[in-house]
Amino acid sequence: MYCYEENAGIEITNDIIDGIIFFVCDMIKKHNYHHLHISWFGGELLLSMPAISSVMHKIKNELKNIEITSSMTTNGYLLYGTTLSTLLTLEINSFQITLDGNMESHNATRMLKDGSKTFDKIWENIITLCEYNEPFELLIRANYNETNYDNIYKFTDMVKDLNDNRIKMHFHPIINMPGSGINSDTCEYCDDYFSDIVITEYTRYCLRNNIVSDLWGMKAVPFCGNCYAANPNYFAIDPPGVLRKCTVSIKESYNDVGRILGPDKYYIY
Repeated sequence: MYCYEENAGIEITNDIIDGIIFFVCDMIKKHNYHHLHISWFGGELLLSMPAISSVMHKIKNELKNIEITSSMTTNGYLLYGTTLSTLLTLEINSFQITLDGNMESHNATRMLKDGSKTFDKIWENIITLCEYNEPFELLIRANYNETNYDNIYKFTDMVKDLNDNRIKMHFHPIINMPGSGINSDTCEYCDDYFSDIVITEYTRYCLRNNIVSDLWGMKAVPFCGNCYAANPNYFAIDPPGVLRKCTVSIKESYNDVGRILGPDKYYIY
């Protein structure tokens, strides 16, 4: 396990939900925005479906003349059945699911709390998602290090065999995030040299085998855009109602820019 987040298991309250709706509507009104994107991120969102449904229903009701899109980062383990159909109905139809390669390598690092394996269930859910006719986007992120990078090729072939143009691959090194608190003795990280070599290999492999990935654009175009946190109209909101800018420097006090105080009150520093 190597997630950089510390999840306290805090459930969002109805007052904070109403405060978020008030904050979003107020910001849109003040700045005359015409589009709202809601990205669900952090912990495992599918454990809080009632809160997700509440936010989406309320915000759609309040902002009927605004274009609203939504995406979600999930481990994919609970993405099936009523949960999946509800998300698609709410137009949360862009997903990122991370696997650490094929079954062999993924189950060695991404298990349930009781140690149970997870690959088969997540892969089954991805196959089920592909059976839906509704429009969706799925970014499958494959995390790699020196232990599993060979298995990533096998996993990439599995994704290709799904033959679904709504799916795109993304490859990312397992790195030691600042302040993650993860013991480096129990998790094998990638250094920059190894990461750059492997990313280039994956890019070439995808191009040779007509596998859709976002790597070619990343390698071909120098990064010259601003960080999302620099956008004045971007905010990350946690369950207690703290307004932040960055989803990585979560524990840093300089990242806090405001707070939801209740159903109809907030402040920004």
